[in-house]
Amino acid sequence: MRMRITGLILPLLLTVGCDDGPIRDDGGSLGPASGTTVNLTCTIDGCGEYAADNRYSVAIAAFREGDNFAVVSKPLSEGENVISLANIPADAAMAEVCIINRLRERVFTFASLPLNGEEVVDFDPGTLSTGMFRAIDSKIFATSCTQCHGATGHSAAGLNLTSAEAYGMLVGVPSTVIEGEERVKPGDASASTLWQAVATDISDGWAFAHRNLLTDTHIDFIEHWINSGAQ
Repeated sequence: MRMRITGLILPLLLTVGCDDGPIRDDGGSLGPASGTTVNLTCTIDGCGEYAADNRYSVAIAAFREGDNFAVVSKPLSEGENVISLANIPADAAMAEVCIINRLRERVFTFASLPLNGEEVVDFDPGTLSTGMFRAIDSKIFATSCTQCHGATGHSAAGLNLTSAEAYGMLVGVPSTVIEGEERVKPGDASASTLWQAVATDISDGWAFAHRNLLTDTHIDFIEHWINSGAQ
């Protein structure tokens, strides 16, 4: 009889214990809130493009100095977001609205704010365009490609990658360097000259070798964008 009573009481005690402190996504208790809390107010445009799978997400995340992996993060949604990210460790240096992959590795940052060890921080970066192509355009093309492709009035291989021209010059457009292929073939990165140029050694014989131009993280993101339909 004693064993049966114990078996009834133990689940009850465990249930009561779960009410103490914040609850993690996996259902466990984190204990009392501690560290820094970031109160974020922003409007997100393009977040819905990441809903099809869990490879990438738009999030509010905190990072230690020099570390590309978030110590804590919370996903954001399309439209207006008013959200708090709590329990940020004291050694975290920066809060960011960013794209992270499933390992919580930073891919692109859209807005950032130093934490400076403060207990509560308000973060209001306004409206942010976070769609896949918008991210590639602003974070890759504008920083690594347009010097040769359009920004100086010269477009290598006839390819202009400035913001006003990039999408129309890429998606469904025949390649000028690989006969029979498209610069970007929606749904098939391996048959797209853009992906081949940055991910393989195919450009080694061109005027400029592209394969060391981008990080593996950025190459994977371009591949995902193309395979997802290149919207």
